[in-house]
Amino acid sequence: MRRAALHIAGLWALAAAQPVFALIAGNPEFFIAHRAGAIDILLFAFVLTFGPPIVLAAVVAAGWRLSERIGRAAASAVIGVLGAAFVAQAAYRLGVSTWPAALIVAAIAAVAVAVLWLRSTIVRSFLTVLSAAAVIVPALFLATPGIRSLVLHPAHGPVSSAPTEGQQDPSATPVVVVVFDETPIMSFVDGRHTIDPELYPNFAALARDGVWFRNATTVNDFTRWAMPAIVTGVYPKHDEMPTPADHPDTLFTLLAPTHRFEVSEAVTALCPECGAPREPLGARLRSIANDVRVVMLHVLLPADLESGLPDLTAGWAGFADDDPDAELDADEEAAQREQADNAWRQRWRKGYYVDSPAVIRAFFDGITADDRQPTFYFIHSLVSHHPYAALPSGQINASRAQVPGQRRGHWIDGDDWAIAQHYQRHLLQMRFIDRLAGRMIERLKAAGLYDRALIVITADHGISFLPGAPLRDFRESTAAEIMRVPLLIKFPARIDSATLDRLAPRDPVTGERISDANAETVDVAPTVADVLGVDLPWRSDGSSLIDPARKDRPVKRMFIDQAKQPREFGPEGPDWTPALRRKFALFGESGNPWRVPTPPKYASLVGRAVSEFPIVEGEAVEVDYRWAFVNFDPSVDPMPFDVGGRFAQPRPDTYVAVAVNGIIRAVTRTWDTQPRGWQATPPLDAWRAGHNELDVFVVSGDEASPVLRRPAQQQVRPADLNLASLEAAEVWSVRQRGFWDEEQHGRFRWTNGEAVLTTMIDPRRPPSAVRLELLRSGAGNKRLRVAANGCQILDTHVPRGRWAGTLPLGNCPLDSGVLRLTLDSDVTPRHGTERRRLGVAVSKVVLVGSTAAAASTSSSGASPERR
Repeated sequence: MRRAALHIAGLWALAAAQPVFALIAGNPEFFIAHRAGAIDILLFAFVLTFGPPIVLAAVVAAGWRLSERIGRAAASAVIGVLGAAFVAQAAYRLGVSTWPAALIVAAIAAVAVAVLWLRSTIVRSFLTVLSAAAVIVPALFLATPGIRSLVLHPAHGPVSSAPTEGQQDPSATPVVVVVFDETPIMSFVDGRHTIDPELYPNFAALARDGVWFRNATTVNDFTRWAMPAIVTGVYPKHDEMPTPADHPDTLFTLLAPTHRFEVSEAVTALCPECGAPREPLGARLRSIANDVRVVMLHVLLPADLESGLPDLTAGWAGFADDDPDAELDADEEAAQREQADNAWRQRWRKGYYVDSPAVIRAFFDGITADDRQPTFYFIHSLVSHHPYAALPSGQINASRAQVPGQRRGHWIDGDDWAIAQHYQRHLLQMRFIDRLAGRMIERLKAAGLYDRALIVITADHGISFLPGAPLRDFRESTAAEIMRVPLLIKFPARIDSATLDRLAPRDPVTGERISDANAETVDVAPTVADVLGVDLPWRSDGSSLIDPARKDRPVKRMFIDQAKQPREFGPEGPDWTPALRRKFALFGESGNPWRVPTPPKYASLVGRAVSEFPIVEGEAVEVDYRWAFVNFDPSVDPMPFDVGGRFAQPRPDTYVAVAVNGIIRAVTRTWDTQPRGWQATPPLDAWRAGHNELDVFVVSGDEASPVLRRPAQQQVRPADLNLASLEAAEVWSVRQRGFWDEEQHGRFRWTNGEAVLTTMIDPRRPPSAVRLELLRSGAGNKRLRVAANGCQILDTHVPRGRWAGTLPLGNCPLDSGVLRLTLDSDVTPRHGTERRRLGVAVSKVVLVGSTAAAASTSSSGASPERR
């Protein structure tokens, strides 16, 4: 039995703990984003290494007490499963990418390992030696430079009670630094190589009022090293973490004696005195554990299942939270804004940062005329990071399909059309970034700070959309997209026009001041110091961009391979011509505000009437969310945008035309890696508010005389869809917040505080009622309130055990096309109460479509049924 326990511990360390440790050790931002200290990290390493093996060994020991035969069978089963997990990961590296193939490999490996363990003394002896991994694996993890640095020099030490008040000189210079994550400058450039003033008017306005450094580049392709370079002016070093311990000299320490701070860092902790109050150790560990589950799924699942998981790099925290993308409602925003009056207007949730459009909006809205000056406003935002869900207005794309084309951080070579559609979503979100910049400008002007402020907008690094290449990791083929970033600086009014004209002449067409000086992000800190008339008290690798004595550096430097190797380019930087050519071929050199990509064939159909072409009947095709487009409301948020669906059978290289009100507005094709599926994006101005005619055609024939085949369209969303299920969120885009994971094979989910379900409905034929079924309510009778779009439809005490009711929607407002259901159990935690059981266990939430289905309900709002 003891040897079996050792074997379980060793295999667990190699099959599960080590891959998770390896992923996190390469991305220590995970702990910074969770605001973890040394104790958190040590406990995490201990529990991940020894917690599951102890539980598994206890199960085996229980079987051994019953009989040796049962114990040996249990041990062999556990060891077989762990061995299968190890073999499956090796298979992934050899090219196995689909779950059926992975399941076959894992099943064979499980049986083989289990049988060998039972029958082979050599195998058992080998596993005994291998059990040393249970000690070696966590030791190596803790010895990793980034992790060791966080253990010895925690990123989150004591937090001061108030920011430095500074000299409070009303005439002094406020400083605004905005760093957007993963934002290449090429997204904003038009065919004249200027910032497109039509699509990005606010960036263009800053370029007119200040200077756009068109030849600006980052010095690293990873936030961990790129962000410190911006605030220190020093080139990155491999073994450094984005913390004050490794970066004691920054813009924060430079401005602390003179400026008040409002700072919001997404995944770094560079400001020594800018942390929000930390939650207790237990809460931090729970949040780490929640996210580690997602990390482990990334490690253990094959590529086709992994693609549906949350993106780990989008914040390194909160991807297992109930709804990390959900914006704060008006009451929450108001309450947090009030609390922020005496803090730094940072937005934290459950002990770590949750980045969303609401966060950066609240940060900019916090700029007021009442702010004590000078203030240093600094925000690093992940709102620009993939995956892309926002439209230019900031509304969320409610019908966003899961587009293939990406696998484990790489674009799939050969699935060019899917990559083009990812690119479109990126460009739409970049227009939202421009809108946010406009919001910042408006707030600064309203506060009377714009003219005298120093404003810097830049990015930590870019992103590539080259098929066959990684999204973000530096490659020679993607250097221009990764390295070239926005750098717009609006100088205080006291910097005269003659100085700016010397720096950058105006473009004769757009009026933008453009400098092609060899700028790097390490020049930001020295430039800020120079404008403020302050000497940097540390050695900088950058130099002030307004220093008249500045000599253009002869090379550009990029530190690649986790900042281990410097890579030099000429002063003009990597050539951006090939990347711009690809972009213009897809979206044009200017205009095309909805960035609809040009398909490889049948592009000439767009804009023409359906009546111009012969139409024949075709096969059936599913069209998702068809009802949402037929009755269109452009004001709802989230709002439908993508029209997509699938064929019953794979249809490689099949073209689909989408017509709105008799005019073909988009042409798309099936994806190479998923030949059943397709998606198109008609421009939003194609839709009328209210009723629209949506037609989908399969296009055949040559381009000179195409034929449109009208398939039988089907609405695919099932009428009995359980809105509380994971399937509803993953397949049908139901937004869920405030739920724990599914339990008992998906039979129910406990609510976690106030639970919210948001789904699209047909406002012409709205549901008449909501069917709610509970499996249990925890201990004793529990009060439950249910509201639909703010209209209360239930307020009752539900008993312990099963409960069900059909809740009429009555006169609740349902004409917006969106239904928001809120379930609130309103229970105060008691000592010793399991937090998960404070809510109610929801089995089903189903919309009822006919009034007859709700006829039996009582006037109080529910017809309860005990089961």
